[in-house]
Amino acid sequence: MVRMLAGVASTERQEDLMNNTTTDLILSDRTLMLALAKRNLLHFDFVGITVCGTPELYSSDPLSKDLFTESVELLFYTFNMPTNMTTIRFFSEHMLEDSMRVKVSEEVEQQIAAREDLDMQLYEWAVSIFRARLRSFQLSKLT
Repeated sequence: MVRMLAGVASTERQEDLMNNTTTDLILSDRTLMLALAKRNLLHFDFVGITVCGTPELYSSDPLSKDLFTESVELLFYTFNMPTNMTTIRFFSEHMLEDSMRVKVSEEVEQQIAAREDLDMQLYEWAVSIFRARLRSFQLSKLT
């Protein structure tokens, strides 16, 4: 995700936008690549978060929870879409039950985390953007 949002994902369209020297420079500097992705994410009109954290954290971390409903509310607000949220029904049939999830070893989780550290940092940035916009939306409902 970081590469895509930094504009250096390997697609034909991206290759048309930047020359190889620029792409190579960005790819060689992880800090620059993450900074570009974060900057570009700020230009998105809407950033939604479906789940923040993991189910194991829900009970111990008040900031870790399912945020799908809040994301939909913010989406409607952002794009000025008239709706009464009580009339919208959400289905999570696509979600796997915990018993159906594949368990991976801690070693595999650590390997994934090491390879995807920039994506995790970008995700944390997206969560902070989402939370700020959600607070603004919630305050607007009070006035």
